[in-house]
Amino acid sequence: MWGRSEGQKGTALSASEGLVGYADFSTRPLSRVGELLEVIPGMVATQHSGEGKANQYFLRGMNLDHGTDFAAFIEGMPINQRSHAHGQGYLDLNFLIPELVSTVQFRRGPYYADSQDFSTAGSSEFSIYDRLDTGFV
Repeated sequence: MWGRSEGQKGTALSASEGLVGYADFSTRPLSRVGELLEVIPGMVATQHSGEGKANQYFLRGMNLDHGTDFAAFIEGMPINQRSHAHGQGYLDLNFLIPELVSTVQFRRGPYYADSQDFSTAGSSEFSIYDRLDTGFV
């Protein structure tokens, strides 16, 4: 599914939210799982210096540090780590298998109270496939 071509009239409340389907990011090479967030317009995920750290995120020029201002969810489960030595709300996506992600739904801005904690700059919801047509291992 090419998510950006999906008609979102009546479902998206503003231009700050949207849906991106797997076909939008299945054609680009991924060197880091954090790059799945780069399908969100204005989002940049860059590798942070040092080992053992999550990506550094930027949204519309705002430094999100390690995602402490950007909430992320997989099938409704929050990913941000509430208690982490590096920062409350630390967002580490490295456990996620990119080939299993079917869509990324995003919201930009602090306008969505239902996005819970750590969503000052925005949030994303990863949906994974319920069933795969063929094996890929």
